Amino acid sequence: MDCKIFMAAIPLLAVAIVALIYLTAAWRFRRLRGRLYQELKNRNTGNALKEVTDIEEGVWERFLPRKLLEILGVGEWKLLPEKLLEEQVELHVGIININLSGFQAGIHSMEAKEAYRLINRVLSCCIPSIHEAGGSITRFQDAGVTALFTDDVEEGLNAAVSICEKLRKLPDRDRMYGQTAIGMCFGEVMFGVVGHDERMSVLTLSSHTGLGEFLQQMAPKYYARILVAESYLEHIPNFQKKYNSRFLGYIRMKSTGAVEKIYDIFDGDDASVRNQKRKTRMVFERGTTLFLEGAYTEARRHFIEVLKTDRYDRAAMEYVLLCDKYAGEIENSGKDICIEEYK
Repeated sequence: MDCKIFMAAIPLLAVAIVALIYLTAAWRFRRLRGRLYQELKNRNTGNALKEVTDIEEGVWERFLPRKLLEILGVGEWKLLPEKLLEEQVELHVGIININLSGFQAGIHSMEAKEAYRLINRVLSCCIPSIHEAGGSITRFQDAGVTALFTDDVEEGLNAAVSICEKLRKLPDRDRMYGQTAIGMCFGEVMFGVVGHDERMSVLTLSSHTGLGEFLQQMAPKYYARILVAESYLEHIPNFQKKYNSRFLGYIRMKSTGAVEKIYDIFDGDDASVRNQKRKTRMVFERGTTLFLEGAYTEARRHFIEVLKTDRYDRAAMEYVLLCDKYAGEIENSGKDICIEEYK
């Protein structure tokens, strides 16, 4: 009897053992699955946090670019606003000012959509070239920008030429972009962050940033796309062998009484204009030298020769008018006679 009971219990015992093994395996599997799920969850959270951080940094850099914070000596972009506002520095930099000549006068005849399309099309040519050359944009104004070059000012001049080349390639309907002019100088700039924790911006304070803008506005009058002060070109060894240029004359700094040599870098001009300037360069520069020496009559003859080759050379035209203005004066050293005065 006992044997029969034992034999009958064997199948039940086997089922129990199998059930126990199954439940144990299932428990272990659920435990392992939970551990893996938590690990994956942690990993995904980390990735999500990284993505959020990257997005935050990307948005932040549109307003306070990392390059500008590095100039200020700020290594962490997440500094509290009050800490950022405490950061200022003074440094010597190359300054480039780019804008569309006559923009303010031109927008009155435009619709809003057309005006902003114009601005963004110009900026699409300027901003990439500046960033690729290692420059830092500090201000937007009208259809242009002001940028600083702290490391290699030669790259700044290369960027200016590149911008002119890009603008020349725009479709015919966008030829208005051809009125873009560039002014460049070198000097000391005070640099810092201003504003409030809800809105901050970089601000540069210097008479030299104003000089860059002055040269940009002066360029069209003197038949130039890129006007560069000698203070900038002094930091580019053998610049006259690297770039097509002509000495344009002097401008006076009214605040100090100092004078600054100005050069027309015409690598950014249309090919036809570049060729004309190459042909007339020696005659033009001889004319500027004679003008500075006070030999106005002889200088005038040289500028007339330039105009015979290129009747559109507005710089030569301006010099002819100045020679006529000073022709009645006693000829003497004219080194204090400048073509423009920067206030």
